[in-house]
Amino acid sequence: MKYKRNISPLLFLICFFLFPFFGSGQAAKVFIDKSDILIGQQIHYKIKLNLASSGYAVDFGVPDSIPHFEILQKQQFDTVEKNGQYSLYQSMVLTSFDSGRWVIPAFIVTIGSTNKKSIRFSTDSIIVNVGYSPMDSSGLRDIKPVLEVKVPDYTWAYILAGILTLLFFGWLIYRYFKNRKKKDKPAFIPSLKPYDEAMQALKKLQAMDISTAEGIRIYHTKLSEIFKLYYSNKERKNMLHFTTTDMLINMKSNSFSAETISLIAEVLRRADVVKFAKYLPPVYENENSLQQEKAVIDTMEKNYSSKT
Repeated sequence: MKYKRNISPLLFLICFFLFPFFGSGQAAKVFIDKSDILIGQQIHYKIKLNLASSGYAVDFGVPDSIPHFEILQKQQFDTVEKNGQYSLYQSMVLTSFDSGRWVIPAFIVTIGSTNKKSIRFSTDSIIVNVGYSPMDSSGLRDIKPVLEVKVPDYTWAYILAGILTLLFFGWLIYRYFKNRKKKDKPAFIPSLKPYDEAMQALKKLQAMDISTAEGIRIYHTKLSEIFKLYYSNKERKNMLHFTTTDMLINMKSNSFSAETISLIAEVLRRADVVKFAKYLPPVYENENSLQQEKAVIDTMEKNYSSKT
């Protein structure tokens, strides 16, 4: 009985000091808009905390860096009051360029108040899968029956090809001797700068008819080609044959910002999906792709200009 009399006041004090926090069910909850992303795609991460009043100091404990993720944007926390209950929000925009199964760790949330001891507790950790574009797995193919092989006679085709080849080389020889005595004249054909060429191409593409599936496919294919040509000309290196992943890795090695790489990654990934998976994006996504690519090229051009 003596043990019970000693412990009751202690429980009373604990409940008295902690009731303002736990009376309103303030446990921090975390939300993300997607848990499976492609490399370079953005994740919108949010922490929500409910409190009984606004008289508390809150530290969400969000670090400046997270392993395997890059923080593109971290906003100041917002406070919303409804029916006497206060909700605090801390938002971030993340991305990742490392493929794999990664964890956004738990953060230590600290709640403090004047003349009261601070309370600390952890948020939930979240698993995010980062991968590449899905491969074609459309299924099995029907086995076709064996067809009878017919060997056509191409004799006359070979003869005609030989005659045309001789005429072509004869014409080349004629042109060579005809122009041999002429004095070579210097010629210079000015070409557009890579930035101007890209802007003209995007302007022309903006007027393209994309009301059909074929039009949409050509539209996104040209978006990818315009960016690769611009980047190749600026780096003086042929990257037209690069895959989207190769382009993003190359840009990262050249120290372009994560936000710039993330924007162009969305454009190039969408072009890949349209081209290979026959996906038809809505009109606003088509327009967003062009505007995102234009913004990326504008940013890259400013970076190149600052280096010269």
